[in-house]
Amino acid sequence: MTDAVEGKPRARRPRNDTRRRLVDAATDLMWRHGIGEVSVDMILDRAKVLRGSFYHFFPSKADILLECLDNLWRKQSDQLAAIYAQSASPREALERHFETLLRAQIDAKAELGFVPGTFNMSMPTSILREDQRIAGKLRELMDSNLHYLERGLRQIAETQGLRHPVEATARLLAYAVSGATLVARMNNSLKPLDDFGLILADALAPPAAES
Repeated sequence: MTDAVEGKPRARRPRNDTRRRLVDAATDLMWRHGIGEVSVDMILDRAKVLRGSFYHFFPSKADILLECLDNLWRKQSDQLAAIYAQSASPREALERHFETLLRAQIDAKAELGFVPGTFNMSMPTSILREDQRIAGKLRELMDSNLHYLERGLRQIAETQGLRHPVEATARLLAYAVSGATLVARMNNSLKPLDDFGLILADALAPPAAES
């Protein structure tokens, strides 16, 4: 096909660019409105893509959600891998780990105008029941976070000890951070996230000396 004026081939937008715009649009909308509220039509409108192009890449909304989650998982894994490889000590790595989680909420609030929490906080149970791939990807996200928490905690346990086993301490840390993030999201306030430092300091306190 040629341009009627110039007589030159009309530029075609690369397919991977269309896919990227769809995923970027879906990710932004899901953060802004919650996963359950975002429709395919909303994604098409934001990405300025025709319906046929959407279904060329994604058979359903669940499929594009899976790619959004996969991108999030890869980004988180890359960030944490760099933190634990570059930090001077296990404690510094854990502190930077928590700072990364905190910074994500601060930056998101600055961009969106509210504290978004995490994707799974707006995940309808129906989606989890209908597509096990989504539940599996969420588990990957949580397991990646736990893996790095356990990595740092294990090294600290070898030198000073911990009050609880490494795996249990990692789980309790993850639960506490998720709870603080959920409260921050509900109240649309970053103040509950100020407790991240206290949560980590308490977990790293050595066992009480036996009398």
